[in-house]
Amino acid sequence: MTEPRTKRDDGLEHMSSGLGLFSLALGTSQTLFPDRVDRLIGVEDDDSTRTLQRVIGMRELAAAAGILGRRRTTAWLWARVVGDVMDLALLGFANTRKERAPRRLAIATGAVVGVLGADTYTALRNSERKKRRQRTGSSLAETAITIRRPREELFRRFRDLIVARDNVISFGPVEVLAEDPGLRIAFRMSADHDHARGVAMFVDAPADRGTEIHLRIEQQRAPIGSAVEKLRGAEPLQRAKDGLLRFRQLMETGEVVRSEGALEGPARPLLRQRPAQPVDRANS
Repeated sequence: MTEPRTKRDDGLEHMSSGLGLFSLALGTSQTLFPDRVDRLIGVEDDDSTRTLQRVIGMRELAAAAGILGRRRTTAWLWARVVGDVMDLALLGFANTRKERAPRRLAIATGAVVGVLGADTYTALRNSERKKRRQRTGSSLAETAITIRRPREELFRRFRDLIVARDNVISFGPVEVLAEDPGLRIAFRMSADHDHARGVAMFVDAPADRGTEIHLRIEQQRAPIGSAVEKLRGAEPLQRAKDGLLRFRQLMETGEVVRSEGALEGPARPLLRQRPAQPVDRANS
């Protein structure tokens, strides 16, 4: 059975994201201000070193896109490890040049060593987690949505809805495994989907645009079983995505508009298409 996500798993995600943001900041600085970076780390500032800084900056930006985009995160973390080793070699070479600032070079070298340690640790942890999922036959899928409502309000309403057996977002019922009020809910899907567990995290959206809900579903299911569930409309992530869309509609407009001709749940015959109307009115 798939283990529920823990705070340790969330900590690993935060560390990976932090390294991605570090790559973004460093790559931007090296690409736009290579001369300043040269002087900061104590190497000779000339056309060749500026070109090299820009090349390394593009490498960092590529790593940031890979890590923050959640695509092959582990591979991009190992790419950062390789890049750190290359940077140490370049700093070692720079230390043999006459035009240098030894003190700044030493500080820069120490910083790269520290980052190398963080990159290696995070890459190893991600690799171990990936192998564990492969052994257990589990998979992890993620989705997110932004809703223009306060985080605390969304958390309370979301929790009330997912534990209810009959609700308009059709997300539950679920068993709540753990929660941090206003921030995080770890849950297990209903008895029919004991293999599916997940976590919903609530984060304030930037620029006062409301709240971001990040949803992760981990499930243990053979590929054929997952495909059958998806066709039946019962695949956990598919249900969760649909539920989030209905939840946003409910919170932003006060009602969920649904067409009576839409298929839901196990395969059913198509109904004659009728104009969409609020769920409460359709059920009355």
